[in-house]
Amino acid sequence: MRIIPTILVVLFLASCSHNRIIPEITTFIHSEQLNTIPLDKDIFAMFSYGNSIILPSVNGYVFSFSTEKREIKKIIDIGFPLKKYYLFQNGILSLSSTKGETKILFDIEEKRVISTLKCDPPDKIIGVSSNNLLLLRNSKLAVIDHKKDETVISFPIKDRVVICGEILGKKAFVLCKKSIVVIDLKRKSEEIIKLRNTPISHFLMIGNHIYYGDKERNLIKFSLKKKITEWKYKLPKKLVLKPMYKNGLIIASAEDNNTYLITVGGGLKYWYRSKATRLFAPALMKNHIAEVLKTENGTTINFYGIKEKSFNQFFVDKIRLGFPPVFNNKNIYSVTSDKNGTGRIPIKIGNKFGTIIKTEPSKNFKTGKTVKISLKIVNIFKPEIRIEIFDSEMKELLSKTIRYNEQRVIGWIPTSGGKFTIKVSTRDEDGTVRTDTKEILVSNPSKIFRELQKDLHKKCADNNKPLNRSI
Repeated sequence: MRIIPTILVVLFLASCSHNRIIPEITTFIHSEQLNTIPLDKDIFAMFSYGNSIILPSVNGYVFSFSTEKREIKKIIDIGFPLKKYYLFQNGILSLSSTKGETKILFDIEEKRVISTLKCDPPDKIIGVSSNNLLLLRNSKLAVIDHKKDETVISFPIKDRVVICGEILGKKAFVLCKKSIVVIDLKRKSEEIIKLRNTPISHFLMIGNHIYYGDKERNLIKFSLKKKITEWKYKLPKKLVLKPMYKNGLIIASAEDNNTYLITVGGGLKYWYRSKATRLFAPALMKNHIAEVLKTENGTTINFYGIKEKSFNQFFVDKIRLGFPPVFNNKNIYSVTSDKNGTGRIPIKIGNKFGTIIKTEPSKNFKTGKTVKISLKIVNIFKPEIRIEIFDSEMKELLSKTIRYNEQRVIGWIPTSGGKFTIKVSTRDEDGTVRTDTKEILVSNPSKIFRELQKDLHKKCADNNKPLNRSI
């Protein structure tokens, strides 16, 4: 067995300081296509629930993708094709058959169908809970106990333009063009409250107040108790997307592609300007808003701070995201096409955890010349580091363990040419091991010179051969 000698030079440089608390989003963001997890190409939606992402398919399947275990499972086979329409409220997923005559209510937590209802195709489900179904049926609103298959309450409404509905606790709310309908499920009674500001977005409810966008470009705060508009905030463009709420702030993503954070008192806290086109409704994280934008150079994701004004941007390049982003388990997830364009795979976007390996020089490596290897540990506190170098046959040439408070730069002098792999493994305080690699190609100038010299001598010898003449 041929043993390749190697030379290690330790460069004594200061190590980096660390902060125990890793922010939700840092300047080190990366994307990862989870190629080992193929998805049904006919999925039509994705949304977050617990530590999983739920993916219904038009083929009648519902899949669950675990972001912790990185595995996907088929949790139900409905048994017939589905419409590309769903409603998810209170842990219940409402699905419809292609013709709309069958409604399926699926409990995500229990992973089972809790009700199968036969309905007229025009019937539209606008709210759902574990016991009740809020239904728009012709010119009537109805609440049905889907477990008992009984009508709780049904009544006609004059305002036939229904924007959205939701069941919240013991009440149901339906936002219409000119009014909001409040249904008391316990008392089986309804109250119609007139609105002076015409809604064009879904409503956000906080306590006894609803927030929505109106046709006059306002964000409206309406008191259900006082039955008045408490304030309105004029936006540059209309607010069509449902407002969001976090840390005492109402988040309005207006049609000008900008994002406005407004206090519950009606004052502007701060706003974020975007010079690109918003592709989807933004995803709400714990401390950030994640927004997918289309630019001239491709797709970007902007991360806007909520607690304090901060901005980070990540370029997704030419990757096309198929669904609005969802937040789950500290990361943003979406779906993209596979290499063949025939299937779909999940894509994860969030903080990078691990090592950025840099070499000096960055290319044109030569035998006998020092390669300085710098390790930048990203978003890991007090890591134990192990660096290894392998040749093209994955034989280990160098191995060194580095403690978190030791220098993270070494010098390596290759003594032979070929392809080499630098492998860095980090173990954090919790015992999580992460691995990063970098390949480099080393040339051997003296070997190349010897081969050229040999070829030259051969050609010269061939040229000096006597000619074989025949008479």
